[in-house]
Amino acid sequence: MFIAEPVQGAGGVIFPPDDYFPESVKSVISMRFYWFPTR
Repeated sequence: MFIAEPVQGAGGVIFPPDDYFPESVKSVISMRFYWFPTR
């Protein structure tokens, strides 16, 4: 299972790079894990 959401830091919310989630989905699916996006 892979659950991802933004990280709260001292400078505010830290967002991942634009290609982070598309690449993560590929990795998660290739390992036969479940992908649960959050809003």
